Amino acid sequence: MTKMLIIGDTHIPERAERISLEIEKYLRNHEFNLVLCTGDLTSAKILSFLESIAKTYCVLGNMDDLDLPSEIKFRINELKIGIIHGDQIYPRGDERKLLNKAIENDLDVIISGHTHRLSIKEKKIHNKKVLLLNPGSATGVWSGGNASFIPSFIDITVSNEKIEGRALELYGRRFNITYFSFIKAT
Repeated sequence: MTKMLIIGDTHIPERAERISLEIEKYLRNHEFNLVLCTGDLTSAKILSFLESIAKTYCVLGNMDDLDLPSEIKFRINELKIGIIHGDQIYPRGDERKLLNKAIENDLDVIISGHTHRLSIKEKKIHNKKVLLLNPGSATGVWSGGNASFIPSFIDITVSNEKIEGRALELYGRRFNITYFSFIKAT
Protein backbone atom coordinates (compact mmCIF):
# COMPACT_ATOMS: atom_id res chain seq x y z
CA MET A 1 0.00 0.00 0.00
CA THR A 2 1.14 3.52 -0.80
CA LYS A 3 -0.21 6.52 1.15
CA MET A 4 -0.25 9.79 -0.77
CA LEU A 5 -1.03 13.39 0.05
CA ILE A 6 -2.40 15.43 -2.87
CA ILE A 7 -2.12 19.18 -2.31
CA GLY A 8 -1.50 22.45 -4.13
CA ASP A 9 -2.28 26.10 -4.82
CA THR A 10 -0.99 27.49 -1.52
CA HIS A 11 0.11 30.86 -3.00
CA ILE A 12 2.23 31.63 0.07
CA PRO A 13 3.13 34.45 0.81
CA GLU A 14 1.34 36.41 -1.93
CA ARG A 15 -2.25 35.36 -1.13
CA ALA A 16 -1.96 33.59 2.23
CA GLU A 17 0.43 33.85 5.16
CA ARG A 18 0.56 30.13 5.90
CA ILE A 19 -1.15 26.76 5.76
CA SER A 20 -3.65 26.61 8.64
CA LEU A 21 -2.56 25.00 11.89
CA GLU A 22 -5.35 22.40 11.53
CA ILE A 23 -4.09 21.26 8.12
CA GLU A 24 -0.46 21.37 9.23
CA LYS A 25 -1.35 19.23 12.28
CA TYR A 26 -3.18 16.71 10.06
CA LEU A 27 -0.20 16.46 7.71
CA ARG A 28 2.27 15.97 10.57
CA ASN A 29 0.06 13.36 12.32
CA HIS A 30 -0.41 11.13 9.26
CA GLU A 31 2.28 9.14 7.51
CA PHE A 32 2.62 9.52 3.76
CA ASN A 33 4.88 7.70 1.32
CA LEU A 34 4.48 10.39 -1.35
CA VAL A 35 3.32 13.99 -1.68
CA LEU A 36 1.81 14.92 -5.05
CA CYS A 37 1.62 18.68 -5.55
CA THR A 38 -0.22 20.56 -8.30
CA GLY A 39 2.01 23.63 -8.06
CA ASP A 40 1.44 27.32 -7.35
CA LEU A 41 3.26 27.04 -4.05
CA THR A 42 5.03 30.29 -5.03
CA SER A 43 7.65 29.69 -2.33
CA ALA A 44 10.56 27.27 -2.05
CA LYS A 45 9.85 27.27 1.70
CA ILE A 46 6.52 25.51 1.11
CA LEU A 47 8.18 22.99 -1.21
CA SER A 48 10.70 22.26 1.58
CA PHE A 49 7.83 21.78 4.05
CA LEU A 50 6.16 19.25 1.71
CA GLU A 51 9.48 17.48 1.18
CA SER A 52 9.79 17.15 4.98
CA ILE A 53 6.56 15.12 4.98
CA ALA A 54 7.55 12.58 2.28
CA LYS A 55 9.17 12.23 -1.13
CA THR A 56 7.50 14.95 -3.20
CA TYR A 57 6.48 15.11 -6.86
CA CYS A 58 5.56 18.71 -7.65
CA VAL A 59 4.74 20.41 -10.95
CA LEU A 60 5.25 24.03 -11.90
CA GLY A 61 2.25 26.30 -11.43
CA ASN A 62 1.70 29.39 -13.55
CA MET A 63 2.63 31.60 -10.55
CA ASP A 64 5.74 29.63 -9.53
CA ASP A 65 9.32 30.74 -10.04
CA LEU A 66 10.74 27.35 -9.09
CA ASP A 67 12.71 24.78 -11.06
CA LEU A 68 9.91 22.21 -11.49
CA PRO A 69 8.57 20.17 -14.43
CA SER A 70 5.28 21.17 -16.10
CA GLU A 71 3.95 17.62 -15.82
CA ILE A 72 4.86 14.36 -14.15
CA LYS A 73 3.82 10.81 -15.08
CA PHE A 74 4.55 7.76 -12.97
CA ARG A 75 3.24 4.35 -12.02
CA ILE A 76 2.19 3.17 -8.57
CA ASN A 77 1.39 -0.53 -8.50
CA GLU A 78 -1.01 -1.06 -11.43
CA LEU A 79 -2.07 2.59 -11.77
CA LYS A 80 -0.64 5.17 -14.18
CA ILE A 81 -0.85 8.63 -12.61
CA GLY A 82 -0.22 12.06 -14.11
CA ILE A 83 0.10 15.46 -12.45
CA ILE A 84 -0.34 18.85 -14.14
CA HIS A 85 -0.98 22.29 -12.71
CA GLY A 86 -4.05 22.81 -14.88
CA ASP A 87 -3.27 26.14 -16.52
CA GLN A 88 -2.87 24.10 -19.73
CA ILE A 89 -6.63 23.40 -19.61
CA TYR A 90 -9.09 26.07 -20.77
CA PRO A 91 -11.62 26.74 -19.51
CA ARG A 92 -10.24 26.04 -16.03
CA GLY A 93 -10.93 22.50 -14.87
CA ASP A 94 -12.75 21.46 -18.07
CA GLU A 95 -13.49 17.78 -17.45
CA ARG A 96 -13.61 16.82 -21.12
CA LYS A 97 -10.17 18.31 -21.78
CA LEU A 98 -8.73 16.73 -18.63
CA LEU A 99 -10.18 13.38 -19.69
CA ASN A 100 -8.69 13.77 -23.18
CA LYS A 101 -5.27 14.56 -21.65
CA ALA A 102 -5.54 11.43 -19.50
CA ILE A 103 -6.46 9.27 -22.52
CA GLU A 104 -3.68 10.78 -24.70
CA ASN A 105 -1.16 9.89 -21.97
CA ASP A 106 -2.72 6.50 -21.11
CA LEU A 107 -3.37 7.59 -17.51
CA ASP A 108 -5.74 5.99 -15.02
CA VAL A 109 -5.59 9.04 -12.75
CA ILE A 110 -4.98 12.69 -13.66
CA ILE A 111 -4.33 15.17 -10.88
CA SER A 112 -4.68 18.88 -11.61
CA GLY A 113 -5.04 22.14 -9.72
CA HIS A 114 -5.42 25.79 -10.80
CA THR A 115 -9.19 26.02 -10.09
CA HIS A 116 -8.82 26.28 -6.29
CA ARG A 117 -11.91 24.05 -6.06
CA LEU A 118 -11.86 20.49 -4.70
CA SER A 119 -13.10 17.95 -7.24
CA ILE A 120 -13.26 14.16 -7.47
CA LYS A 121 -14.78 12.72 -10.65
CA GLU A 122 -14.73 9.22 -12.09
CA LYS A 123 -15.30 9.16 -15.85
CA LYS A 124 -15.52 6.39 -18.41
CA ILE A 125 -14.48 6.67 -22.04
CA HIS A 126 -13.79 3.89 -24.56
CA ASN A 127 -14.27 1.21 -21.85
CA LYS A 128 -11.59 2.89 -19.72
CA LYS A 129 -12.23 4.43 -16.32
CA VAL A 130 -10.31 7.58 -15.42
CA LEU A 131 -10.19 9.34 -12.07
CA LEU A 132 -9.94 13.15 -12.20
CA LEU A 133 -8.63 14.62 -8.94
CA ASN A 134 -8.22 18.27 -7.99
CA PRO A 135 -7.19 18.96 -4.38
CA GLY A 136 -8.36 22.58 -4.51
CA SER A 137 -6.30 25.16 -2.62
CA ALA A 138 -4.64 24.14 0.65
CA THR A 139 -5.03 27.72 1.87
CA GLY A 140 -8.46 28.46 0.37
CA VAL A 141 -7.25 31.54 -1.49
CA TRP A 142 -8.82 33.29 -4.47
CA SER A 143 -8.11 32.37 -8.08
CA GLY A 144 -8.86 33.86 -11.46
CA GLY A 145 -11.88 31.56 -11.77
CA ASN A 146 -14.56 29.98 -9.62
CA ALA A 147 -12.58 29.30 -6.41
CA SER A 148 -14.37 27.76 -3.43
CA PHE A 149 -12.35 29.75 -0.81
CA ILE A 150 -12.33 26.56 1.32
CA PRO A 151 -8.93 25.12 2.28
CA SER A 152 -8.76 21.55 0.97
CA PHE A 153 -6.54 18.59 0.08
CA ILE A 154 -6.81 14.86 -0.67
CA ASP A 155 -5.40 11.84 1.18
CA ILE A 156 -5.34 8.52 -0.74
CA THR A 157 -4.13 4.97 -0.27
CA VAL A 158 -3.22 2.97 -3.39
CA SER A 159 -3.27 -0.81 -3.30
CA ASN A 160 -2.71 -2.65 -6.61
CA GLU A 161 -5.50 -1.30 -8.89
CA LYS A 162 -7.55 0.34 -6.14
CA ILE A 163 -7.61 3.79 -4.56
CA GLU A 164 -9.31 4.54 -1.24
CA GLY A 165 -9.47 8.27 -0.67
CA ARG A 166 -10.53 11.06 1.59
CA ALA A 167 -11.13 14.60 0.38
CA LEU A 168 -10.81 17.04 3.26
CA GLU A 169 -12.24 20.56 3.41
CA LEU A 170 -11.56 22.81 6.38
CA TYR A 171 -14.55 24.75 7.71
CA GLY A 172 -13.34 26.92 10.58
CA ARG A 173 -11.41 24.43 12.68
CA ARG A 174 -13.23 21.25 11.60
CA PHE A 175 -12.77 18.99 8.60
CA ASN A 176 -15.60 17.90 6.36
CA ILE A 177 -14.46 14.57 4.90
CA THR A 178 -15.75 12.97 1.70
CA TYR A 179 -14.76 9.34 1.16
CA PHE A 180 -14.28 7.89 -2.31
CA SER A 181 -12.86 4.82 -4.02
CA PHE A 182 -11.71 3.94 -7.51
CA ILE A 183 -10.90 0.60 -9.10
CA LYS A 184 -9.13 0.51 -12.45
CA ALA A 185 -11.22 -1.13 -15.16
CA THR A 186 -9.48 -4.19 -16.60
